[in-house]
Amino acid sequence: KDFMRASVSDCKMLCLEIRRYFALCFDRDFLASPASRRDLWRMLLPLPGLFSLIADRGYHELMFMDASLSVTLFMLTSLPQAWILSDIVFCLVFGVYITLHSVFGFEPTTTSMASGPVLATVTMVTAGIN
Repeated sequence: KDFMRASVSDCKMLCLEIRRYFALCFDRDFLASPASRRDLWRMLLPLPGLFSLIADRGYHELMFMDASLSVTLFMLTSLPQAWILSDIVFCLVFGVYITLHSVFGFEPTTTSMASGPVLATVTMVTAGIN
């Protein structure tokens, strides 16, 4: 009986902490502040395209797609930083790029580290994208 009461109490506290976390993370004031690291967008977000450009040298079709990704991401860094939908836009762009790169890659069974989801995920986390 005490175990159940303690478990329910812990679950309530966990739910309150999760709610507080999301309220803080999605707060417009926090998203616009330097603590969110979104001021690094212009520098960090085009990097996966540039790394892919270097990794795909010799494959002209993929190099064009890599350069297009870098330019697109650089232009998209002008989206409002306090707008949570900017995060969704960046995630969709990275998702479409990774899918197209694996479809048009000449070795479909392999994905390079530069064009794979790991680098895109690390870049988004570092740039403060939720």
